[in-house]
Amino acid sequence: VYQIYIDRKDRAWFATDGAGVACKDGDKIISYKDKAGLKSHVVYGLSEDREGHLWLNTLEQGIVKFDGTKFKPLHANGNGQANSISAIIAGDSGELVIMQKKGIDLVQTANGRTLHWGKNNGITQQQINLNVIGRDPLGKTWIGTDEGLISLNPIPSGMQWEAKSM
Repeated sequence: VYQIYIDRKDRAWFATDGAGVACKDGDKIISYKDKAGLKSHVVYGLSEDREGHLWLNTLEQGIVKFDGTKFKPLHANGNGQANSISAIIAGDSGELVIMQKKGIDLVQTANGRTLHWGKNNGITQQQINLNVIGRDPLGKTWIGTDEGLISLNPIPSGMQWEAKSM
């Protein structure tokens, strides 16, 4: 198990190495391996957005959205890094923060618009730790790397974010 995620309905989701994703809902455990369009059996991490959609970081399909019925790959990662994503977190404004080897992508899930920060923006960490991402009560996103922390400070104007290595 790479990650256990508790969603807003108090269900436990399990991201696994080889068994896809599973959900413990009360006394039932539902396995989504080979179901509803999830083709990847390796799921590294999970996050839930404000609409209750689950976002999965997978090996074969990259980022995948689960709407409660079916899985749909998100093909917004224009940097060709789908297989190098280390951490994801869904934000309160309909965005996904995606940490990968070449930097950070901020994706608006409604339209697929992507902003990328990399070496040119001061994001120089080469080893991003798996699922070491979180958000504090003020909305700042924190990402752990072998070289320290990266913090993302949201700016109220929407897609304009400020990224800083620490």
